[in-house]
Amino acid sequence: MSGGANYRVVEKYRADIDGLRAIAVGSVVAFHTFPNIFKGGFVGVDIFFVISGFLISGIIVDAIDEDQFSYLDFYKRRIRRIFPSLVIVVAATLLVGWYVLLPDEFQRLGKDLAAGSGFATNFILWGEAGYFDTASDTKPLLHLWSLAIEEQFYILWPLVLTLAWKRRRGLLLATLSIALISFAYNIFSIEHHDSNAAFYSPLSRFWELMLGGMLAYIVRQKHAWLSGFGIQRSAVGLLLIVISVFMLNKEFAFPGYWALLPTLGAFLVISAGSDNWISKFILGNSLMVGLGLISYPLYLWHWPILVFAKLIKGALLTPSDRVIVIAASVVLAFLTYRLVEYPLRRSKNARVPQGLAAAIATVGAIGLAILSGNILSRLKNEHITQILAATYDWEYPPVASDNHSLGKIRYFTEGSKLDTYTLFIGDSNMEQYAARIDHAIKSSPAKLNGAIMLGNQQQCNLLSDIISGANQCPHGMLQQLSSWIAQESTRAIAIAAFWPNYEKLLTNPENREHFSQVLRSISKTKRVYLILNAPSGEELAPASMFEGSRLTEITAKPVSSVRFDFERFEERYNAINQILSAIADRSEATLIDPISYLCPQKHCPIIDETGKPLYRDASHLTRSYAIEAATYIDLTLEPSSPHS
Repeated sequence: MSGGANYRVVEKYRADIDGLRAIAVGSVVAFHTFPNIFKGGFVGVDIFFVISGFLISGIIVDAIDEDQFSYLDFYKRRIRRIFPSLVIVVAATLLVGWYVLLPDEFQRLGKDLAAGSGFATNFILWGEAGYFDTASDTKPLLHLWSLAIEEQFYILWPLVLTLAWKRRRGLLLATLSIALISFAYNIFSIEHHDSNAAFYSPLSRFWELMLGGMLAYIVRQKHAWLSGFGIQRSAVGLLLIVISVFMLNKEFAFPGYWALLPTLGAFLVISAGSDNWISKFILGNSLMVGLGLISYPLYLWHWPILVFAKLIKGALLTPSDRVIVIAASVVLAFLTYRLVEYPLRRSKNARVPQGLAAAIATVGAIGLAILSGNILSRLKNEHITQILAATYDWEYPPVASDNHSLGKIRYFTEGSKLDTYTLFIGDSNMEQYAARIDHAIKSSPAKLNGAIMLGNQQQCNLLSDIISGANQCPHGMLQQLSSWIAQESTRAIAIAAFWPNYEKLLTNPENREHFSQVLRSISKTKRVYLILNAPSGEELAPASMFEGSRLTEITAKPVSSVRFDFERFEERYNAINQILSAIADRSEATLIDPISYLCPQKHCPIIDETGKPLYRDASHLTRSYAIEAATYIDLTLEPSSPHS
């Protein structure tokens, strides 16, 4: 061999690593099926990353050291390893999706099929709702984000290794450099409140794979560092993993520093080798090894089965339902491994990689056809189409507005003939009024203020800082906003939000007092408006206006049966409304209650005379309904001279 005397021949197969795979996949499956118990089970993905980094780095450097490395051969082996199970699962998801998904859900599946086939799911999700968002329950291929990151790693890492391996120190330096840059970006993203970048960016995740890469180097070049204390390292590593699974939860800023727990745990377990009794008898027992062998198809199967089970049932799954999901996933994973993955990986047919690549490309092309509307869901009909059209009846920012930023604050402006503005602050519950604001200004440009609209900010929640004074937003965003409010041209401030999200914050007397003082200081020179919640409830969502079964036929409910439970809404929002009313009184702010406009005599219309929903989801007005009915927002645009 060309590696020199210091090179160490390592085991080609380690049963304990398959046992560690079993822990990783078991954690993820447990988190998805029983999230209230295994709250941190999502760290199984991080364990997988370390394992992959270790094994792939080892495969590459061993081949390079023996002068046998070939990029083509490497990628053919990756295709044989990854594509067989992936083709089966995405094809099954496509067929089941066509049968049971509503038209908009099926079109979304087409987008995810195309992204998954191109190993770009993480980039698609990066710009959408987060991994823990409730909308994730309707995305059968959400979990392919981690596979995408691994594939992106497989593209870049062999290039680095082939350049650095000939110089042993160069390899360690390259690995450490990538790991440190990646980890720093991970921390930077977390500290700057860009949680989606931290979770889905390959740059914020490569350090986890690099941990495995560093270990592969140590095993081969510095194996003396690993002599002794194997049982202790293995025990501590498993303890760190267990702590991660049961201590962490989705409220933690993850990955961040917290991801060190499971990744260092995996590092220690692998570094302990296979000779200690934990590796032999716990990780290396036949049950753990068997589960580890099917861990990849099990990871692929469990999530779409869980998503489809929830959608078909149309209600929360019972514990027994969830156990059935796990059992079905294990059975399908075993069959996929034995009948598809294992035979194709061992096949002598040189055309297998090309066939698998063609199959994945075909699935991606079908996904694009679904996305473009050329392939339709089985459940598509004119009634469903009309109802679902409401979910797309949204406009933020308005077409006429201009996109701006003040430092890190993203905002939109729309001018009138007056040289004065109303500043709108909030979340999507403020964004829903953008269409009405646009309509009002265009209708009376000489009589109303222009608008400056701040919706959701990508990097932080400005309203939380305004309420609490915590000043957690980066780059002095709160100070920027304060100076903006002080400008003479800003004549009014309007705040709207989904207030239940702030109820816990506002039940704190200190926060209530701080919020009142902030509004009172503004109201001395500007008009201040607090806008309460519009109607909110699951019965408003277009998806709740269907009846029937996804397994047979879905139709629209009779108009007479579509009703809003006003008493339940009133009871649910009574406490937060009282808090906001008291704050408005103390701060001399004007309280606007949309209910008096949208629900005359406590009756809240849900659909119009044609049967079209008036709400795009459970808590937001459609664009067309906001323009028609949200006239109360016009009050905030009325001009006035600044107070003396």
